Amino acid sequence: MSDDGTEVRAVGADSWLLLESREDKTQRLVITEGPGGIEYEWSVDDVRRTFDAEARQWHDLMLRIMNGYQEVMEIRGEESTLRGRISGYRGHVSGLRGRISGYRGHVSGLRGRISSYRGRISSLNAAMRLAARAETRAALEAELQELESRMRQTEEEIAAYDLDGKVQELEEEIAAYDAEGKTREVEQQIEDYDASGKVAAIEVEIEAYDLEGKTREIERLIEEVDADRRIEEIEGSLEDEVAALRRLAGSTG
Repeated sequence: MSDDGTEVRAVGADSWLLLESREDKTQRLVITEGPGGIEYEWSVDDVRRTFDAEARQWHDLMLRIMNGYQEVMEIRGEESTLRGRISGYRGHVSGLRGRISGYRGHVSGLRGRISSYRGRISSLNAAMRLAARAETRAALEAELQELESRMRQTEEEIAAYDLDGKVQELEEEIAAYDAEGKTREVEQQIEDYDASGKVAAIEVEIEAYDLEGKTREIERLIEEVDADRRIEEIEGSLEDEVAALRRLAGSTG
C-alpha cells in the first residue's frame, strides 16, 4: 500500500485484494498483479465492467474509508497498550503487598505454635498439681521443660525472622516504585493522546465521505451513461458499413 493507505502499489504472487460494497447493488473489485503491473477486475451485480473513472472513484473512496477505520483501530490499540501499562504497575504493587501478607502469615503461624505450647504447659502444670506419684510428676516436669524450650526457640525464630524489617523493606520498595505516580503519568499520556477525540474526528471524516451517497451518485451517472446500450447501438449502426467494407475489400482483392 501507499504510505497513506489509499493506493495499492504491489500485490504478492498468487495473491489478490478484494473490495466489495453492498447496497442496492453489489460492487466488487478484485486487484491483482499482472505482467504490466496492477490489474483491476470490476463488476456490478456479478456483471464484469470496464474499470472506468466512476469505478476508480469508488475504489478511492473504499480505500480512504478502510484506511480511516484502520487508523481508528490503531488509536484504540495505543490506548489499550497504555491502559495495560497501568494494570502492570498495579499488579506489581499487588505482588509486593502479597509478599507482605505472606510474611505476616508466616509469623502468625509461629505465634500460633507458641499459643499451642502455652496451652499444653498450662495443662501440664495442672496435671502436676494433681499427680500423686513422684515418677509421674518427674515425667510431667520433663515434658514441661521441653515445651518451654521449644517455645523459647520459636520466639527466637520470630525475632530472627525480623517481620518488621521485611515489611519496612517492601513498603520502601512500594514507595520507591511510585505506582500512583506512574499511573498518573500514563493517564496523562492517555488524556494527551485524546483517543476519543481522534477517533471522533476520523469518524466525522468517514461520515463526511458519504460513501453510500457517492456510490448512489456514481450508479446514477453509470445509468445516465448507459454504456452497454449505446455501445450496442453504435456497433449495430456499423454493421452495414463493415459489411460494405468487406465487400469492397473482396472485390479489390
